Amino acid sequence: MRKYIVSLLILLPSILLAQAINGRIVNSKSAQGIANASIRWIKASTGTTSNDSGYFSLPMSISKADSLEISHVGFAPIRIAANSTELLTKPLIIRIKKINIQISPLIVTATRSETNLLEIPQKITVVDSASLHALPLLNIDDALVFVPGVMTNRPMGIFATKSVVSMRGLPGSEQGRVLVLLDGIPANKSDGGIVNFNLVDPLLTDRIEVVKGPMSALYGGNAMGGVINIISVVPTEKLNATAKLGFGTYNTMSANISLSGFNGKKASRGFFWSAGAFGRSSDGYISEPEYMQSAYTVPVFVTEKMVLLKAGYKFNNKSTIWVSGMLFDDERGEGVKVFEKLGSFSEHDSYHFRAFIKTVAGSWNITSQTYFLRENYAKVNEYMKSGKYTLYDVDSKRTDIGLIAHASRNLGENHNITTGFELRRGAVDAADVFHTSTDKIINAGTMNLAAIFVQDVWRFSNKHWKLVTGLRYDYAGFFGGQFSIENPSVANLYLLNYEMDEMPENHWNSLSPKIAIQYLINNQTRIYSSLSHGFRSPILDDLCRSGKTRGGFQVAQPTLIPENIDNIELGIRKTFFNKLMLEPVFYYSIGRNFMYPVATGDTIDMGYAAPVIVTSNVSQISIFGAELEADYRAGKNLQLFFNYAYAHSIVDSYTPQTVQQIDITGKYLSNVPNHLVNGGFIFHYRNAGVSFNARYVSSRWLNDSNTPDEKYGLPAEYEPYFTADLRLWKSFGKHLLLGFSIVNIADEIYSDSKGQICPGRMAMGELRFTLN
Repeated sequence: MRKYIVSLLILLPSILLAQAINGRIVNSKSAQGIANASIRWIKASTGTTSNDSGYFSLPMSISKADSLEISHVGFAPIRIAANSTELLTKPLIIRIKKINIQISPLIVTATRSETNLLEIPQKITVVDSASLHALPLLNIDDALVFVPGVMTNRPMGIFATKSVVSMRGLPGSEQGRVLVLLDGIPANKSDGGIVNFNLVDPLLTDRIEVVKGPMSALYGGNAMGGVINIISVVPTEKLNATAKLGFGTYNTMSANISLSGFNGKKASRGFFWSAGAFGRSSDGYISEPEYMQSAYTVPVFVTEKMVLLKAGYKFNNKSTIWVSGMLFDDERGEGVKVFEKLGSFSEHDSYHFRAFIKTVAGSWNITSQTYFLRENYAKVNEYMKSGKYTLYDVDSKRTDIGLIAHASRNLGENHNITTGFELRRGAVDAADVFHTSTDKIINAGTMNLAAIFVQDVWRFSNKHWKLVTGLRYDYAGFFGGQFSIENPSVANLYLLNYEMDEMPENHWNSLSPKIAIQYLINNQTRIYSSLSHGFRSPILDDLCRSGKTRGGFQVAQPTLIPENIDNIELGIRKTFFNKLMLEPVFYYSIGRNFMYPVATGDTIDMGYAAPVIVTSNVSQISIFGAELEADYRAGKNLQLFFNYAYAHSIVDSYTPQTVQQIDITGKYLSNVPNHLVNGGFIFHYRNAGVSFNARYVSSRWLNDSNTPDEKYGLPAEYEPYFTADLRLWKSFGKHLLLGFSIVNIADEIYSDSKGQICPGRMAMGELRFTLN
């Protein structure tokens, strides 16, 4: 008998290491399952999270001396040794005790490597997995309205062709001033700086990291306002499958499915994969107010679908490789129909390929990313004006290809150096082809980018102080610009005055420094300050496209130069009684050579006297702002949140290009609310929950001249509005969840810059099935 016992003890670690752990995390007091608990091996650095009912599955660690750590916000973390017989218990129930404490997450965006949030001297907000599952999201950018100081401009909701996300008092009509990353890879298009948020499925998203203030020292152009990094889920279980069906207002139907798996005998080594798809359609609503409607007004509509595949191999804890491919297709109605089957509509056929490599060479941790992004934008335009019918197609091919590589290492005990480079090419090849005339209007251009950067993180004075310094050099070149018209008809002869078959090449250089310092008093209190510089290169749409735009006719301007901004910031983060977190931030920014579309004072005949508009470097602006973020853990299952942002954005000086132009010195920047307020709660009880959020957006100036828009009959300011959203859910056992969401409960009606009104109240039911 003793021989068998000895043999069993010898073989026990091998038995443990050869199998996976399947168990459930529960509240030690109530025995309720705990969703989104973190379960990870300390040495292997691998882990997973529990599902809505607290269940999880995780391969055993390769190390016999490893420990399994179980943690969750508001609960005391525990550790269980890998060779503990407790892990063999059937069924395995792990009980954790409720306490009042907040856990600081690891952030990758702010420094390009995993760093504790409390150690980063900058304002950062994380929308974690638990919040993404609890909030009523129709699109991934809906989650950004919960971030202080972020303005999400998508009045038409799921029917909008694009969403513009801005922050830190910068104009809310221009996405190009905020960089958006998908797993660290740029998503902004070189053509217009815009991001297609519609192609990101919230079901496949793990978290969103938002870093405020200029980040050009690490990320270059487009990052002058900040960086948003949308990070996808990393497979850790042998098999995980989720399917979701939805139905709601305007006959809106949706279906999502995700599959993922990790196949390896060791938690730190093995093959992983994931696949996802979603589809959505809606009959839509009349988006034009009554005074703009005609006999040809019809509901806007949407039909969209996406397929995503990802596969990779983990060699060890420090070396990983993966590739992914994505296809997206949509059709979005414009609300006008004359003869065409679908009327006026647009589509954004997108093809994305990404590859990622992380490895170690000596003392250096090396990361390399490459990507190919292609969007085939097409649009059918038809309209009847003064009894004359016009039909033309837009065919625009937008391509971005790039390579980003960086390496980091420790120098001694207190310094960490990161250095790297970035290469990128963006191009547009577009044409407007008329079917009711002979015209074909062509615009094309290419932008090349090359950059190098370096960053040093220095900890000193017993690591209470941290100093971060960074510097990046960017070179950008514009070439191959063209705007021409073939076979012009009488209606478009005016375009001949703006033809440029060979636009002049243009080249820019920019140096972006940054310095930030923080004093960490303790894990509850930190004070930080930073001085940073940001810039943005001109977009191809401004450089090489002439054509109709909101308010008139815009002329290409290939001689634009980058705009710049300098920002100083001071912030304090303090936690009281392990329950209440408060973080006030104050900042002041000065921007130079800001690019504005301004009227030249000339007009052309487009059936009406349309003003001629040219984007120019004409202004210096200043922005003073303040933000307050508060998070309170009340009771065992309740989280309260609140944030407020104030922005005073004004034009300090303006240089009119002609005597006809209006001097906008002293005017406010357009589409920037002075006040943004957001608050709500997330409550869990047993296997059910409810979330509620309310948001107030103050009035915003419609345009840079702060005057009414006569063409669309709009006043000088948008009206302020207040919206509230609600989500309820209940899980049944391990696999089934029912949910119900209402967006814009009070049916508040507000409009965008073209007078299009929002869809009002939308309700959605949800059925979700999970297998793991």
